[in-house]
Amino acid sequence: NKISDLADMPRFLVEYCPLLRNLSLANNELSVIPPALGVLRSLASIDLRGNPQRGIRPGILDRNATEILSYLRGRMNEEELRGLEAKVAGASLPAKDPSSSAEDNTAAAEGEKRVEELKKSIEEVTMQLNNVHLTEAKKYAMKKTLRMHKAALIKEERRNKGR
Repeated sequence: NKISDLADMPRFLVEYCPLLRNLSLANNELSVIPPALGVLRSLASIDLRGNPQRGIRPGILDRNATEILSYLRGRMNEEELRGLEAKVAGASLPAKDPSSSAEDNTAAAEGEKRVEELKKSIEEVTMQLNNVHLTEAKKYAMKKTLRMHKAALIKEERRNKGR
């Protein structure tokens, strides 16, 4: 492939394919990987490796889909993230009465679920760090992952307080 610019593709994927499971944009000519792809939480796999972009280190692109998407979401500002997530929720869920509190409960439940996922992830990385057979480079990478997860946890907890 020779795709060099995704243009509006992330926005269209968010709006029209919110339940997309696999996305491979590997070995193209992408100079920029849009953070908006991070909103596609339904992705079970995402492959962005082999592109000449310089905004994301290759080590991050070698991670699993959940970590890559979390990283991409972390590069978005709050307003942009909320707007895209609202589009995903609106596209993947049936229309609801905007005055109902069911949406608020759903958002709160999703926020709590995300907090629990992050706590579990932090616990897993912490357990892996206890392995005495890790190289210094791997320890460094895992500590950085741990810090990113902790920062995401703090961010999500703050977001939940505002709901």
